[in-house]
Amino acid sequence: GKGSFAYAWALDESVEERERGITMAVAVARFESRKFHVVMLDSLGHQDFVANMISGATQADADHAVILVVDASIGSFEVGMGLNGVGGQTKGHAQLIRSFGVEQLVVAVNKMDFVGYSKERFDSMQLGGFLRSCGFRESHISWVPLSVMENQNLVAAITEPRFSWCVWYFCSHVS
Repeated sequence: GKGSFAYAWALDESVEERERGITMAVAVARFESRKFHVVMLDSLGHQDFVANMISGATQADADHAVILVVDASIGSFEVGMGLNGVGGQTKGHAQLIRSFGVEQLVVAVNKMDFVGYSKERFDSMQLGGFLRSCGFRESHISWVPLSVMENQNLVAAITEPRFSWCVWYFCSHVS
């Protein structure tokens, strides 16, 4: 019943996960493109299941990129970064995956539709400095603004006119 969880629901396998609308266990999905064999680990972000998230993160292949999904909506990004003394899960996840030796990072900035596809919002999120302080090199970080709900810059080319500033096509690197 939660439209925003449509893609997560596909990887959430247990009845409880699907009913509650939160990922509780690490899910694994595999697919192949013309260039790559991809193993996707859907690790959790909910604070009640941090131990499970750590278990999933340890399975990441340090020689390959990890996708860190960041919520662009007003307030959610700030909570994920622990600004104003609240939350901090995004920061914690970035630090954790770097501590496991992951060097390449794709930052998928989701919910751009919630902020009107604003380039100013995308640019103002100030995550790069923090990631560099964790040891990620700028040349090993890819930034991907997208909207899962409106399928913009996810599995199809951008069609939203307000998103014309985004010229990077996410799937071009995995096809």
